[in-house]
Amino acid sequence: MLRSGTAGDEHETKRDEEPSLGGVATAEGTCPKGPVYLDEYPRGAKIGDLIHDVLEQADFGSDGPEFDRLVLEFAKTARIEEPFPLKDGRHIFLSEGLKTALKTPLGLAGTAEHDLRLAALTKANTLRELEFHLAVRGGLNGPSDGNVTHKQLISAFKDNPDPTGIVKTYLPFLEQLEFSEFKGYLTGFIDLVFRWGPDPNGTQKWYLADYKSNRVVNSFGEASLWSDYLPENLAQKMAQAHYVLQYHLYVMVLHRYLQQRLAGYDYETHFGEVYYLFIRGMQAGLGDTGVFRDRPPLARIEALSKLFQERP
Repeated sequence: MLRSGTAGDEHETKRDEEPSLGGVATAEGTCPKGPVYLDEYPRGAKIGDLIHDVLEQADFGSDGPEFDRLVLEFAKTARIEEPFPLKDGRHIFLSEGLKTALKTPLGLAGTAEHDLRLAALTKANTLRELEFHLAVRGGLNGPSDGNVTHKQLISAFKDNPDPTGIVKTYLPFLEQLEFSEFKGYLTGFIDLVFRWGPDPNGTQKWYLADYKSNRVVNSFGEASLWSDYLPENLAQKMAQAHYVLQYHLYVMVLHRYLQQRLAGYDYETHFGEVYYLFIRGMQAGLGDTGVFRDRPPLARIEALSKLFQERP
């Protein structure tokens, strides 16, 4: 619940209370047991679009008044005044939450990405809302033997290495998908593609990120806690929502994109990781919360790629 005073004051007050909450250990420190601040912000498509619009246009390294003005501009356009009045400055609450998300470390300690965060990226090193079109092998009106079957999709995951265990988590949900085969086209947008580096070998790598503005509700249906946003808990949510399938398709798209545009491209050398960023649960200083990461093996990406035409 928001208290009296400005949203910024409320945010700082809760941060000051964190040490007294106790918590569980994370890769970067201690995860407090208290409620997640941005869970108090309204839910729904309008809020999701607002967050995506801001992150599409923002200078990630900016944390001053210009960032607040951008949030207010899009909040007015989204007409969210009814569920969350803007006249008392409550857009600052969202603005501060987004700023701390941008400063949250994405990589694990001890890796080449240990100091990677969105706030460190310049616009010149990002591609935002990268559009793609994928045709299955048979296209829209091609022969039926070019359609993608449920069995083929399962095999692409099941028959290839699973070093992180995410496929084991996801397979029961993939097997429950209700379709026999599909044909035609897939189209969409990747929220963010970016390059980062050089790594210790002097190589710049490419990464992709997807923003998730939805709340992560625990198994009891209660208000989210910071621990609900730990990677091991996010993995289950990623599987249930079929985000695992989604990000594998995104990685395949980026793999093909770089094959066509980057001289000497090699997946093992030039592809970094994929990040799914649950914005409400990201908090600089809490380490892993809100960040799901993976690096699918090339064999799995190539198996999926064989189900689609090389060019639309």
